[in-house]
Amino acid sequence: MAKRKQALLLLSAASPQQAGRQRSLMTKCAASEGIEIVDEFVDVPGAASRPGLGAILMAIRDRKVQLVLIDRVKSLGDTVMEQQSVIGLLVYRGAQVMECSTGECVSQGGTPEAKLIRETAAHVEELRKQTTVGRPQEAKKSGRQSGAKPYGHFPHEAPVVDLIMSLRREKGWGVRRVANELNRRGIVNRLGGQWQPTAIQRIFDRYE
Repeated sequence: MAKRKQALLLLSAASPQQAGRQRSLMTKCAASEGIEIVDEFVDVPGAASRPGLGAILMAIRDRKVQLVLIDRVKSLGDTVMEQQSVIGLLVYRGAQVMECSTGECVSQGGTPEAKLIRETAAHVEELRKQTTVGRPQEAKKSGRQSGAKPYGHFPHEAPVVDLIMSLRREKGWGVRRVANELNRRGIVNRLGGQWQPTAIQRIFDRYE
């Protein structure tokens, strides 16, 4: 028996009711295509931070899931720039993006403007990755080795910090429950391992 294709859901909802409507549409879309839903991630439209996007990018990498389902492209942002930048990041991580309202793959094709924005987002992410990886090597060569930076110091860690503090402030979760939730979502720590309550406590202490 052939293995079913797996997918992650990326919801953009301002209320539980809106999230429920999107989830229902995506579930029906997945069922009609024979797709297995592995997990879901949620962002709030118009919010300054996007912990759901940050988490799903890491889940694509760590779980090797190559398909993301969205409600519709317009739910990803208020402008074409925002919408296509998100798609570009998802594609850069190796995922295809399906719009459930139309059943179409939206990670390829489109207008010349959309293609350019997606490609630019991917190039920026690659540059950020190379810069981040290169810093420790440069410091070692120049003899400027410093202590480990606290989690959240690097820009790509900000979405995870936002998620951690959101679980703390909005749901009142403690360190162990937050660590378990991050591990359940497949979000790894800086070293690529599982989160421990002590690491979550350090983030609480720094950002509360």
